Amino acid sequence: ISWMERQPLFGKNVILLRSMDSSASLVRRLDDLGAMTWVEPIMTFAPPEDWSSIDDVIDHFDDIDWLVFVSRPGVRHFWQRVWERGLDARSYRGKIASVGPGSTEE
Repeated sequence: ISWMERQPLFGKNVILLRSMDSSASLVRRLDDLGAMTWVEPIMTFAPPEDWSSIDDVIDHFDDIDWLVFVSRPGVRHFWQRVWERGLDARSYRGKIASVGPGSTEE
């Protein structure tokens, strides 16, 4: 058991303020380094109750120069809505950017 006490984060308590879905690999890495880790989501991602502003963007794809995504759920919900409206990514001709590896991967 003494090997655990030699871990670099042994005795440290870490609270991650994000969803468990997006924290699982980080929790494993922190645990492997000896930390006691808790996950407390401070926000949740869900489709909007009112799609009108998103629909307006989709309706005006020709006028939109950039789409910038900052989260996996944002990417997922947006393109699902595009699909539900009978379109796909080919209907957008502008540029797409993402912030962070998660939204980029999605």
